[in-house]
Amino acid sequence: MGRALKSVYTNAWSFAVALPLVTALAIGFEGLQHLVEWSIGMYASKAAMVATQWHPARMAAGVAKVIVLMLMLFWTARFVIGRSAAAATRSAPRAWRRFAAVVLFGVASTIVTLAGERYLPGSGWPRAVIAVIGLVLLLGGTVLNVALSYWFAGAAVAEPAATWRRSLSASRGSLVWGLALTILAILPFMILHYALGYGAVARPGVVAGAMLLIDAVLVGFMSLIIGMANVTVAERMAGRHGLPLMLQD
Repeated sequence: MGRALKSVYTNAWSFAVALPLVTALAIGFEGLQHLVEWSIGMYASKAAMVATQWHPARMAAGVAKVIVLMLMLFWTARFVIGRSAAAATRSAPRAWRRFAAVVLFGVASTIVTLAGERYLPGSGWPRAVIAVIGLVLLLGGTVLNVALSYWFAGAAVAEPAATWRRSLSASRGSLVWGLALTILAILPFMILHYALGYGAVARPGVVAGAMLLIDAVLVGFMSLIIGMANVTVAERMAGRHGLPLMLQD
């Protein structure tokens, strides 16, 4: 586990150095969401944060950011499996067609999760039931994403053997390991992300802006961490079950 965790961070840094413009894309879309949040007054106070959390402009920016973060899975998988920056960014029409299904899955699962967070509190159901459903949505989505790692990475390299069914099957023996790796890899970044976001509320403009800028860079790099954790889990699944995972396009 320690070696895999080190590999995740090392690969993420190598990607950022080799492909700074791609990395900047993730940073930019997180920054865009913060600009939208700033424009609707979200950081004016705690009350304003609650009142504007479901603002349509913020939701639109959030979905756009999710799409970009899904694309980071594409580029990071190709970077690791193809062993070069050129492999990550070259034209790959078959890989893009396969990965489109992964992006659609990611957007759909995000919308389901957001819908649960938005509408469950007003459903009139007991608070305990709402809490359980929310927890199931959160944990279930995380577990499913780890279980589908082989599909995600395989689609990025146009590996025909990498279907979602085969990925679920191959997750046996790697699911708990993959969950642990993913959580350990991103947890420090998630703590800082929320600390900066909530910490920017009601701060002077320059201070809040600096905190949100730092957060955008942090989230951009965290997207690389998530991508590298995904491909690391995928390679473990492939190795344990004798499945191919090679750059095919």
